[in-house]
Amino acid sequence: MSRSNQNGISLVEAMIAIVIFMIIMIGGQTYFVRSQSLIAYDNVKRHAVADAVRKMESLVNLDYSSITSSLNETSVTVNLGTRNGTRTTTITNIDDTADGEGGADSDGNTVDYKMIEIEVSWTTNREQSIEISTYVVE
Repeated sequence: MSRSNQNGISLVEAMIAIVIFMIIMIGGQTYFVRSQSLIAYDNVKRHAVADAVRKMESLVNLDYSSITSSLNETSVTVNLGTRNGTRTTTITNIDDTADGEGGADSDGNTVDYKMIEIEVSWTTNREQSIEISTYVVE
């Protein structure tokens, strides 16, 4: 009777180990690349939100009579960290229907409150944007 000594690994076992290792490495690299793009997106979005909030706070802190449509902005370039974006600010006078509208307004004031909308947009692999809005009352 002869005994065979099987120390070491066969070529098939080595190939299977290499394939499993490659699958794990490709999955890890895919995860890493995707994570990097999500981190970059979140960084730009964080800057966009900060810029919009900063602009909103500066407008809300103004005297009510100073908040006019002359403060509207269209396509103002803003720095969003690693990218540039565009900020649009819109101020809309609103006549509440509760006290009548236009000439039928019971208090004679056709501007009962104002709505401020701020949108910041940027392009990565597609157009992205955030928007915040608030109402201001005298």
